[in-house]
Amino acid sequence: MKKLYSAALLTLLFCYGAHAATIGGVEGVWRGKLNLGSASLHIVFHLSRMQDGGYAATMDSPDQGASDIGCDSVRLHNDSLFIHIAAIHGSYTGRLANDSEIDGNWMQNGYMLPLKLLKSKGEEPAPAELNTDSNCNETAITLHTPTGDIFGTLCTPKGFTKGPVALIIAGSGPTDRNCNGPLLKTDAYKILAHELSDSGIASVRYDKRGIAQSNKAMPDEAALRFGDLIDDAEGWIRLLKADSRFTQVAIIGHSEGSLIGMVAARSAGAGEFISIAGAGETIDKILKRQLQNLPVGKRDTAYSIIDSLAAGHTVSNVPPAFYPLARKSVQPYLISWMKYNPAVEIHNLAMPVLIIQGTNDLQVTVQDAKELSEADKNAKLVLLDKMNHIFRDVDGGKQANLATFNNPLLPIDNKLVSNICDFINKK
Repeated sequence: MKKLYSAALLTLLFCYGAHAATIGGVEGVWRGKLNLGSASLHIVFHLSRMQDGGYAATMDSPDQGASDIGCDSVRLHNDSLFIHIAAIHGSYTGRLANDSEIDGNWMQNGYMLPLKLLKSKGEEPAPAELNTDSNCNETAITLHTPTGDIFGTLCTPKGFTKGPVALIIAGSGPTDRNCNGPLLKTDAYKILAHELSDSGIASVRYDKRGIAQSNKAMPDEAALRFGDLIDDAEGWIRLLKADSRFTQVAIIGHSEGSLIGMVAARSAGAGEFISIAGAGETIDKILKRQLQNLPVGKRDTAYSIIDSLAAGHTVSNVPPAFYPLARKSVQPYLISWMKYNPAVEIHNLAMPVLIIQGTNDLQVTVQDAKELSEADKNAKLVLLDKMNHIFRDVDGGKQANLATFNNPLLPIDNKLVSNICDFINKK
């Protein structure tokens, strides 16, 4: 089953020029290491030869405990290798220097990093063990939907009997209830939940349909619409409102989850809404902004695809380089997403609203937060100096920022926590 992992940040393939070489087969185990500045991330590809002469592959990220991630496309042409992993919006493209070495680049979430692969048969490095101690209780909680169950975690302070609860709605991509993914290990939502617990606030965080434990709730990527994610959030809100332990239900929407939360908070009657790193424009405008520095030809192609989708029209001939953005099966979802304007939705909220934005966010800008604030004059706007997209404070540049995305031991911004707790507890 293919899963939909639509992301605001895109993975794009930049073509390599070809040079003549005679290279043998690439079947086998290939290992490499991404340099993320102060941290590194191991990548493993398992390539096998098919009966038709083509190749199939799976990918592992052993540092994060992820294995057997299906690769949708593997192409070898002369000395050029291309691997596409739709599930995580990632791709690898490189040149075979010889039968045991490939020089190339890994691309994901709008970033391109060098990745040299070496053919190997050695053991994979073991994932790091994390300290998960917390002064709270965590129990499983399930939302039943017509297409399958959505699984989550209820985090409550020890000794909790009655009080507020926050529903944490994850951002785009293959992001699970803890803000982790196949190539992402942040524990940002989990840490936030534990910090909320320390202030007497319960929380629920969940795997979106098609993600992690909730994967069976989305049997067909092509059938998913943005409204389905809103329906799920509404279902969670109603479930929590019906629980006599909870005195109020607050929504915490992160990134794409901000827009989902806006709509669901109003329709299902939440008590408060909190946006963290929420976009201020429709997704088609955001995509164009992120792609504006592409070479002219690629940019024009991307803009044409986006314009067609924004007008409600699917695109039949999408170049392979743009499959992560707009493959056929994901186009209906994008069309449905583009119909929602965050500025309009937040303006329609008749409840207390808190807008939080970090100044060192590589994905969402301070201007986005200001646009949301302008649309809701009664909202409280908080800009947190140095905070990035996954709630960590970063002093350095891009590489230092990216390194935090795979270091879950880093603390989250304490002002983020205090602002949310004070807002919910009405201090």
